[in-house]
Amino acid sequence: MRSSGKPSKKVLAISGSHRKGNTERMLSALLKEIDPCIEKKTINLRELDIGMCTGDDYCVDNKRCHIKDDFGMLAAEMQDADIIIFASPSYFNNVTALMKNFIDRCNVLWNSEALKGKGKKAVLCAIGADRKNHIEGCLKALRNLCGGIYLDVIGQLIIEENDIKAGMKSIRDTGEKINGYR
Repeated sequence: MRSSGKPSKKVLAISGSHRKGNTERMLSALLKEIDPCIEKKTINLRELDIGMCTGDDYCVDNKRCHIKDDFGMLAAEMQDADIIIFASPSYFNNVTALMKNFIDRCNVLWNSEALKGKGKKAVLCAIGADRKNHIEGCLKALRNLCGGIYLDVIGQLIIEENDIKAGMKSIRDTGEKINGYR
């Protein structure tokens, strides 16, 4: 929603969860902490048709992907957003297969430099059994994605399933970071 000639920030949340569960609850709580004047949109990768990267380097030569699926729409949404929130549960010390497939398809954003120099920010959200043995690998994959597609990480939200109280404080703190970004 844009108001009185002043552009509002746009936040795009991308969830890599295979089901409605803790990741969705975390994202929902975070989005409630964000100023209502900020435009927000959530996209669940499980609801999209995104094929696998074929690794044929078409995007290297042509600066676009030849695969016709929902990724093109998602890439356009990312280009339109000011802040992109990436959320994934930790599966085997990494992001989910849905998120990994999405990351692979972002190769076109790296090759085309579509987001380079645009000042776009990212927030990383990961949830899992414990930080040391599971969540850190998930965050590393998301940080690598952001570095590859030219996003500056302004915050990360880590939720350990056994410490929801600390998680809620982290959600509030992360919401404040997003609200304060100019």
